[in-house]
Amino acid sequence: MKKWIWVLVIIVLLVVFGCKKEENDSPGQQAEAENIAPVAQEIDGKITACLVNFERGEVGAGVLQLFDAVALARPVDSFPEGFVEKLESAKQKFLAGSYQEGVSETAQARQLFETAVEIDPPSESDQIPAAGEMNEGSRIAPIASMIKDKIESARMMFKEGKADRGVVMLLEAIELLAPLSSVQE
Repeated sequence: MKKWIWVLVIIVLLVVFGCKKEENDSPGQQAEAENIAPVAQEIDGKITACLVNFERGEVGAGVLQLFDAVALARPVDSFPEGFVEKLESAKQKFLAGSYQEGVSETAQARQLFETAVEIDPPSESDQIPAAGEMNEGSRIAPIASMIKDKIESARMMFKEGKADRGVVMLLEAIELLAPLSSVQE
């Protein structure tokens, strides 16, 4: 009979401690975790749509998807001052077909973001080639490959929880369109 009492006491203790552990997960933590997943999925969806548009040759539509992904990376009021306006201006330039001006606005937005937000320094593979490093004989295929690699790297940054680094990489991918737009003009 004493064995059964001890077994019953142990079962009750396990149930009590199990319930207390579940109570430690605050509703705020659960809500935050539930909100993060949909935003991350939406960003991933925008990046996927961008890559599909690029494969179809619809560069303008793909770039707009990248701008939308960047805008989702943070709450609007947490972006540096002037960043959202530059981003919108760049988006409008791309919509109007003025890629060179859109790239210029994007570069200014990236500079605003990088100076206002603390970001881990980029690795060597994250660097955009300087204008002098790209010769006039550059073909579109290597540039397109670099853009795709930059976008895929940004996707990984978002998945790893490094949203700020992902934002910078997406903006850098858009900036790589400058050589492509000068070839198309």
